[in-house]
Amino acid sequence: LGCHILIATPGRLKSVTDQGLIGLEGCRYLVLDSTDCMLNMGFEPLIRQIVEHMPPKEERVTAIFSSSCTDNMKLFTEEILKINKLDLTIGLGMNECYDSNMFMSKAWFYFNLSPPDVKQASEKAWLSAVHAIRLLFLEMDSIHLESHKSIRFVVQYIAHSMPWEENCNVNYGFKTADKLHLFSHGNTHFDTELLPRAFRQVETLIETISKIDKKKLRTLFNDDFGNGEKEDWTKLGVSVNEQSQDVILAGKTYRARYSLIVTGDNYSAPEHDFFS
Repeated sequence: LGCHILIATPGRLKSVTDQGLIGLEGCRYLVLDSTDCMLNMGFEPLIRQIVEHMPPKEERVTAIFSSSCTDNMKLFTEEILKINKLDLTIGLGMNECYDSNMFMSKAWFYFNLSPPDVKQASEKAWLSAVHAIRLLFLEMDSIHLESHKSIRFVVQYIAHSMPWEENCNVNYGFKTADKLHLFSHGNTHFDTELLPRAFRQVETLIETISKIDKKKLRTLFNDDFGNGEKEDWTKLGVSVNEQSQDVILAGKTYRARYSLIVTGDNYSAPEHDFFS
């Protein structure tokens, strides 16, 4: 699922990227701290090599922190930062005073998410929701959810057994994640002003899923499927088959003993579905 935050020294980062342990192609935010010190220590060529593996500066947000600004530093920043960069000098030599509102308005303009960032963040939110749900059933009783339909089914199944507030958190949270998934692939419109709220809904969904009592859910699920499937579920095209297989989830291998199969139309995925 990628890495949200990666903190490293230039030498160690170059070492692990050369070994293929970390990829930087999806980096959207680059922060260089104590940059003047790194340049004085001769790390400039190494930093350039690392940055070459990242998206172009026009497609990422870059912030450089330095306690001094020499001519070499200015040349370096011109190459690393965007043309419309924002210079903020703090100290006795400050020639412009920012109040908080003024600074935030400028920061929002310069550091606002670009279209690729928005789509990547939307897809990651959906993937995180899917990961949380699939992980829950693998850890609960080694059950593999092999399709989007099966995930949509278990979302409704879980929500049905919850109090009203948690029920809403799960249902609305996954519906929002679905919309973000379609939006990230350009198949639906999403008002970007609503994105922060949408991300919070998905986070609430994941948090609610993480707090579910697995033993209680296993008992409930086994009552419906473990002792002979109920006819109601069969009519809806829902069944659990014994199917031993290895499932790789976020780089970790789980041994699944069962697969949840959903063939009915009641839990169909959105019109454009890229789930795999």
